[in-house]
Amino acid sequence: MSPYKPRQGSYEIDRIFPTLGRVRIRTGVHDRRTAQRYEVMLETLPLATVKLIADRRLPIRVAFDAWSRGDVAGLPTAETLLPLAGELAAWLDKPALEVGPSEAASRQRTAEYLLGLRSDAAVQDLPAVLRELAAILEGATFNRSRAAVLAFVRDRFPTTATLREQIAAVPAALERRIRAHHPQTVAEARAIAAALGEKWGPIWWTLCITGMGPKEYWHDGWRVTTDGVEINGAKDTRRRRTTARQRVVPLLGVLADPIGTPAGFAEALERAALGVTPYDARRSFARWLDDAGLAGYVQDALVGHGPKSMRELYKWGEIRAMLGDVQQRMLAYIGAVPQLSRSSGTEGS
Repeated sequence: MSPYKPRQGSYEIDRIFPTLGRVRIRTGVHDRRTAQRYEVMLETLPLATVKLIADRRLPIRVAFDAWSRGDVAGLPTAETLLPLAGELAAWLDKPALEVGPSEAASRQRTAEYLLGLRSDAAVQDLPAVLRELAAILEGATFNRSRAAVLAFVRDRFPTTATLREQIAAVPAALERRIRAHHPQTVAEARAIAAALGEKWGPIWWTLCITGMGPKEYWHDGWRVTTDGVEINGAKDTRRRRTTARQRVVPLLGVLADPIGTPAGFAEALERAALGVTPYDARRSFARWLDDAGLAGYVQDALVGHGPKSMRELYKWGEIRAMLGDVQQRMLAYIGAVPQLSRSSGTEGS
């Protein structure tokens, strides 16, 4: 049956489709030729798409525009018209593959981000919502959400290639390059000290056995006492300068007096091409504490981490006892250390 024109309104299409039965669709157009093209389109579209049009879930004009430009594959399907909130909830509740706690938390946050922007979105709106999210989140945070959305589409809509392509077309965010961390073993740290020579080698080793960062060593101040090495560590925050890193660590060897500058030390490491940065000495100290089996709260206190100072964690008598125990355990772990020249302080046993 060809399109017919009722007394009022636009042309209608009224015909029988296999498995669908009788379908009546108002075209919204008043030109007979255009209405005839609409009917030709319906004959070529998948029946699932015709049903969406008949159910008024897909506007016939949207389908016609896509069909005219040869983009039928890009038309919404019954699946992509489903509410996004329900599909996300089902995916989070029963993921296709088991994921760890970190990934599960990232997926949950992503769902909250997306629904916070468009609570009434359908699955087909995901590309647009993801682009909105890109304007809010930055760097790795957005990229984790983008990866979660790709995983969602892969798991819930494996046959919907167009949707997957649209999601993948949303560009990833640029991430700030973070310098890799390279904490060294005791043997590796000794080799670096020897390679740096008489000027910088003792400084590298001093940072390794105290856990001081370059700023603490050259600027904040430190001194050897009968109890250990008192480090006047100060941490600069956006609002103020804090004393969160003031601490006492056990004396594990002869410490070198500061000479030169932090920049000169960094350049020496770079010239020597040893694969480490000045801060890797502090990271090495933290690694040794862990490798030696010290309790986590002791490690935190010795490197100046955590909300509390050492004085709040221990009474002074307890600090001395703790430092003595740590000194013995760390010297046993580090082993006999060749003393380097141009140093001051009390030699550890």
